[in-house]
Amino acid sequence: MLHNKKSINELGTYLEKTHLVVDLLFLEELLCNAAKCKEPYKNKEFAIKMGCPINKTKNSALTIYHWIKGNRTIPFTKIRKALELSDYNWQELEINVISIKAGIRNGEIYPQFPLHIGKEAGSILGYILGDGSIEKRFNAIFFTNTNKDLLIDFRNSMFTLFRVEPRIWVQQSGMFKQKSKWLYKCNSLDQIPSDHSIGLFYPKICSLILFSIFGKFAEGKRKLITPEIKNSNKNIQKYLIRAFFDSEGSTYNYRNMIRVFQDDKQLLEDIRILLLNFDIKTNEIHNYIKRDKKRHYFDITNKENFTKFHELIGFKSKKKRLFPV
Repeated sequence: MLHNKKSINELGTYLEKTHLVVDLLFLEELLCNAAKCKEPYKNKEFAIKMGCPINKTKNSALTIYHWIKGNRTIPFTKIRKALELSDYNWQELEINVISIKAGIRNGEIYPQFPLHIGKEAGSILGYILGDGSIEKRFNAIFFTNTNKDLLIDFRNSMFTLFRVEPRIWVQQSGMFKQKSKWLYKCNSLDQIPSDHSIGLFYPKICSLILFSIFGKFAEGKRKLITPEIKNSNKNIQKYLIRAFFDSEGSTYNYRNMIRVFQDDKQLLEDIRILLLNFDIKTNEIHNYIKRDKKRHYFDITNKENFTKFHELIGFKSKKKRLFPV
């Protein structure tokens, strides 16, 4: 089962190419300690261990010099090597990490380590598996919806976990069969119009961190419930299911029925399995054709299952709620 906290050193291979911004006083202390001297950039043996070239003219490792002066961000692999050579540990590093980004020029986030993995992470997963995506080439996170409640919830969850605001774009209405056309950018969700789809965009580093914790659960059109998600705690699974149903589901209170739609049948099968962890039973998966494309759905019916879902999972969308959550 996933722990509730994740240290930066537990995030694995997905961070191999990332860069950190670290408090400069701490960084200098760390590098001096690792090099066992006051000017680590002049220590050739240390530079070789760190994999940094020596400038023959300056007789120094200028890369290390620029790290200390704050002119360059330090790669994750280099900070790990410095820690191995020093008397410092990951916990001491974590409290001095200011920001992290996927590369030298990639978008920056300001998370607090260790990361607290709970309901916000579950909500993010569910929204991405529903109306969101992780772009295949650049791994940018994207979530789109017309429901302001859901947009705010996604923004709040992402900010709590990653300390970063989205780029917000307004989409042209009625673009069912055409490629999305983005009209203009907004500075905040307070400015968004009520009659358009809104897109929230986040940098690659967010998806890399999610992949490191939950596996590659979404990439391009491929979405799945990974073994890591299946082994996560019930609180994460609860908010994943809630966000997924908020994105893809409909509720019919007068019939004691909830229906959820999805193109991917296997994803629905796995959602059904997660629901069984809450003793909520569903009907079999059916399909239909919409705009020449096969769509799949299943229903939660009868009063017992219907009530359990609202009591144990619930909806964020006010339009779908039966009980307060």
